[in-house]
Amino acid sequence: MSVWNFYDFCEESRSVITAELANLPEVKDKLDSILLKLRVMRPPWPPTFCKQYKLPKKARETLLEIRVDHLKVEYRFLGCFGPTPHAFTLLAMGTERDFKLKAGVVARARRRSHLITDWRDIREHQFND
Repeated sequence: MSVWNFYDFCEESRSVITAELANLPEVKDKLDSILLKLRVMRPPWPPTFCKQYKLPKKARETLLEIRVDHLKVEYRFLGCFGPTPHAFTLLAMGTERDFKLKAGVVARARRRSHLITDWRDIREHQFND
Protein backbone atom coordinates (compact mmCIF):
# COMPACT_ATOMS: atom_id res chain seq x y z
CA MET A 1 0.00 0.00 0.00
CA SER A 2 1.44 3.36 -1.06
CA VAL A 3 1.21 6.41 1.16
CA TRP A 4 1.22 9.74 -0.61
CA ASN A 5 2.35 13.08 0.72
CA PHE A 6 0.37 16.22 0.00
CA TYR A 7 1.94 19.65 -0.25
CA ASP A 8 0.66 23.20 -0.57
CA PHE A 9 2.21 25.78 -2.84
CA CYS A 10 3.64 28.71 -0.85
CA GLU A 11 4.14 32.38 -1.62
CA GLU A 12 6.19 34.40 0.85
CA SER A 13 6.42 31.29 3.08
CA ARG A 14 2.62 31.07 3.41
CA SER A 15 0.44 28.32 2.02
CA VAL A 16 -1.85 29.76 -0.65
CA ILE A 17 -4.37 26.96 0.00
CA THR A 18 -4.49 27.59 3.76
CA ALA A 19 -4.91 31.32 3.15
CA GLU A 20 -7.82 30.76 0.75
CA LEU A 21 -9.50 28.33 3.15
CA ALA A 22 -9.04 30.48 6.26
CA ASN A 23 -12.68 31.57 6.25
CA LEU A 24 -14.06 28.23 5.07
CA PRO A 25 -13.33 25.71 7.85
CA GLU A 26 -16.08 23.32 6.72
CA VAL A 27 -14.48 23.05 3.28
CA LYS A 28 -11.04 22.56 4.90
CA ASP A 29 -12.42 19.61 6.91
CA LYS A 30 -13.94 18.07 3.78
CA LEU A 31 -10.73 18.56 1.80
CA ASP A 32 -8.70 16.96 4.58
CA SER A 33 -11.10 14.00 4.66
CA ILE A 34 -10.67 13.49 0.92
CA LEU A 35 -6.88 13.87 1.09
CA LEU A 36 -6.64 11.35 3.92
CA LYS A 37 -8.57 8.83 1.83
CA LEU A 38 -6.36 9.50 -1.20
CA ARG A 39 -3.13 9.03 0.76
CA VAL A 40 -3.50 5.24 0.80
CA MET A 41 -4.88 4.73 -2.73
CA ARG A 42 -2.91 3.88 -5.82
CA PRO A 43 -3.35 6.13 -8.85
CA PRO A 44 -5.37 6.40 -10.89
CA TRP A 45 -7.61 7.61 -8.12
CA PRO A 46 -11.37 7.27 -8.47
CA PRO A 47 -12.63 10.15 -10.65
CA THR A 48 -15.02 11.24 -7.91
CA PHE A 49 -12.00 12.35 -5.88
CA CYS A 50 -9.41 13.48 -8.36
CA LYS A 51 -9.48 13.71 -12.13
CA GLN A 52 -7.39 15.24 -14.86
CA TYR A 53 -8.18 18.84 -15.70
CA LYS A 54 -8.77 19.35 -19.41
CA LEU A 55 -6.00 21.56 -20.74
CA PRO A 56 -5.43 22.51 -24.38
CA LYS A 57 -4.03 19.64 -26.47
CA LYS A 58 -0.65 21.35 -26.86
CA ALA A 59 -0.18 21.72 -23.09
CA ARG A 60 2.79 19.76 -21.80
CA GLU A 61 1.95 19.66 -18.10
CA THR A 62 -0.77 17.66 -16.38
CA LEU A 63 -3.04 19.33 -13.84
CA LEU A 64 -5.38 17.29 -11.69
CA GLU A 65 -8.33 18.58 -9.72
CA ILE A 66 -10.00 17.62 -6.48
CA ARG A 67 -13.59 18.81 -6.10
CA VAL A 68 -15.29 19.61 -2.79
CA ASP A 69 -18.98 20.52 -2.63
CA HIS A 70 -20.15 22.81 0.16
CA LEU A 71 -23.44 24.71 0.43
CA LYS A 72 -24.19 24.34 -3.31
CA VAL A 73 -20.78 25.71 -4.31
CA GLU A 74 -18.14 23.49 -5.87
CA TYR A 75 -14.60 24.26 -4.75
CA ARG A 76 -12.00 23.00 -7.20
CA PHE A 77 -8.41 22.44 -6.08
CA LEU A 78 -5.90 22.22 -8.92
CA GLY A 79 -2.63 20.41 -8.36
CA CYS A 80 -0.04 18.15 -9.89
CA PHE A 81 2.41 15.39 -9.01
CA GLY A 82 5.72 16.83 -7.98
CA PRO A 83 8.42 17.38 -7.03
CA THR A 84 8.55 13.55 -6.74
CA PRO A 85 6.18 10.90 -8.10
CA HIS A 86 4.74 10.29 -4.60
CA ALA A 87 4.15 13.95 -3.81
CA PHE A 88 1.01 15.77 -4.85
CA THR A 89 1.10 19.56 -4.62
CA LEU A 90 -2.05 21.69 -4.38
CA LEU A 91 -1.42 24.75 -6.53
CA ALA A 92 -4.60 26.83 -6.65
CA MET A 93 -8.23 26.84 -5.57
CA GLY A 94 -11.21 28.25 -7.37
CA THR A 95 -14.97 28.10 -7.26
CA GLU A 96 -17.12 26.90 -10.11
CA ARG A 97 -19.86 29.09 -11.53
CA ASP A 98 -21.84 27.97 -14.57
CA PHE A 99 -19.47 25.02 -15.04
CA LYS A 100 -16.41 27.31 -15.29
CA LEU A 101 -13.63 28.18 -12.88
CA LYS A 102 -13.04 31.78 -11.90
CA ALA A 103 -10.75 33.60 -14.32
CA GLY A 104 -7.03 33.17 -13.69
CA VAL A 105 -7.15 30.03 -11.53
CA VAL A 106 -5.89 27.66 -14.22
CA ALA A 107 -3.20 30.10 -15.37
CA ARG A 108 -2.01 30.48 -11.75
CA ALA A 109 -1.88 26.70 -11.28
CA ARG A 110 0.01 26.21 -14.54
CA ARG A 111 2.57 28.89 -13.63
CA ARG A 112 3.06 27.47 -10.14
CA SER A 113 3.45 23.90 -11.43
CA HIS A 114 6.75 24.95 -13.06
CA LEU A 115 8.08 26.36 -9.77
CA ILE A 116 7.85 23.28 -7.55
CA THR A 117 10.76 21.28 -8.93
CA ASP A 118 13.25 22.32 -6.24
CA TRP A 119 11.05 21.96 -3.10
CA ARG A 120 11.54 25.65 -2.33
CA ASP A 121 7.99 26.93 -2.88
CA ILE A 122 6.04 24.14 -1.17
CA ARG A 123 5.37 22.85 2.31
CA GLU A 124 3.68 19.73 3.61
CA HIS A 125 -0.09 20.04 3.87
CA GLN A 126 -1.15 20.61 7.48
CA PHE A 127 -4.09 18.36 8.29
CA ASN A 128 -6.60 19.34 10.97
CA ASP A 129 -6.15 17.31 14.14
